[in-house]
Amino acid sequence: MSRIMKKKIHRQSKNIIKKARKKTATKTTRRKLYSQTALEEALMAIEKGDSFRKVSKAFKIPVSTLHRKSKNSDCTVKKSGPEPILSKEIEQLIVNWFLYRAERGHPVGKTDILDGVDWCGGYKYSFHRLPTRSTLVPSFFEAS
Repeated sequence: MSRIMKKKIHRQSKNIIKKARKKTATKTTRRKLYSQTALEEALMAIEKGDSFRKVSKAFKIPVSTLHRKSKNSDCTVKKSGPEPILSKEIEQLIVNWFLYRAERGHPVGKTDILDGVDWCGGYKYSFHRLPTRSTLVPSFFEAS
């Protein structure tokens, strides 16, 4: 094979690799690169009479966001994603239990946590499987 032919094949394989890389590239979205105070200041500037585009460039907030927020003043700051399963109080109780076990010389390990998760999962499964079941409350809890 001649040297020219090798270069041509090499260039063709490079082009194929570049095309494959372009197809596999993922699009990343940028989310909210501005603060709440910047948004409030921008909305105040719009109320004073500045144009949406000028305010958008000055505060680096998308024009569509400014339109939406100016029309709907009831927009609240909302976290994205699902609500937490455990409340803050229950999480704090679990942390306190971890610390208690560590102070006593029996730190909580991965197996302890997984055993508890398995037990809860089995309990939920059996409880929902038989709808006539009810959780029993010990009599000493009812008396007080």
